[in-house]
Amino acid sequence: MPRSVELYLNDILTAIRRVEDYIEGLDEESLAADQLRLDGILYNLTTIGEAIKNIPEDIRNQAPEAHWREAIRFRDRVVHHYFSIDRSIIWEIVSVDVPELRIHVEKLLQNLKRQETDQE
Repeated sequence: MPRSVELYLNDILTAIRRVEDYIEGLDEESLAADQLRLDGILYNLTTIGEAIKNIPEDIRNQAPEAHWREAIRFRDRVVHHYFSIDRSIIWEIVSVDVPELRIHVEKLLQNLKRQETDQE
């Protein structure tokens, strides 16, 4: 049985929360020096990209301002071109893009719940 969109969106939120926990109290330089946190962040960014791949386009189109394709491309880069990842890009993603993605995912989840309620 395939997983629901709601489960994938919750996977993304869980990964976002973990990333936010990992960077709490850090700046770009201290993150760059902490390989353990970087590994955890990269794992969760990979999870986010993979979950996004499983969300239908019509759902993603409800939040067109979200950087869905960029998240998927970054996931592919981590998995296939891990040797070329710039740590400053990671910082930009976790400090700018991830918080923005959280807002879009939370709105999509609210919309799904509203649709479910309307159908009852």
